[in-house]
Amino acid sequence: MRFVIPTGRLFYTSLRFLEDIGIYIEADERKLIFNWNNITIISVKPDDVTYFVGLGGLGICGLDTIFENGKDIVLLKKLDFSKYRLSLISNKNYRIDELNGKTVATRYTKITRNFFNDIGINVNILKLHGALEVAPLTGVADAIVDIIDTGNTIKKNGLIELKKIMDINPWVISSKEFFYENREKIIDILKGGLQIGYI
Repeated sequence: MRFVIPTGRLFYTSLRFLEDIGIYIEADERKLIFNWNNITIISVKPDDVTYFVGLGGLGICGLDTIFENGKDIVLLKKLDFSKYRLSLISNKNYRIDELNGKTVATRYTKITRNFFNDIGINVNILKLHGALEVAPLTGVADAIVDIIDTGNTIKKNGLIELKKIMDINPWVISSKEFFYENREKIIDILKGGLQIGYI
């Protein structure tokens, strides 16, 4: 059995959950592969979790990454820690309709496109990676769609949260095929309590 966990903000959250279900590995974020009994735990960049889960096994991933990159994914169990949100942010207090025809920078192009399509606003989406807060401050974009955790970063940089797009929790996930072939084993490993949903 393989269990894929993300590096970064969810690494230690993932370790907490693994400990809760009786899997103990050393807390070393620089290490990429861990072994515990018959389970191999691999640590990859968050954007790659859904790919590795698609090859078979379980994983832990934020809902933002699942919606952006996931395909044929089964949501198994929501984890009630490391909550954050995905929001529309700018350095100007725009009404949402005032963004029509303007540029929005994000690494979440699929979620952003769906959000604006659903409300009938046409925006130009610019894909950027990291330090998105700089984009509206330098005129590269009029707004951004990004993660807000504590909100301290946007406040320190004079940015405004215009609208929350979605609340985000980490989830335990699997591929549909792996879930249907290993349902009882998965229930046993996760100690029951599944909240099954499909992406």
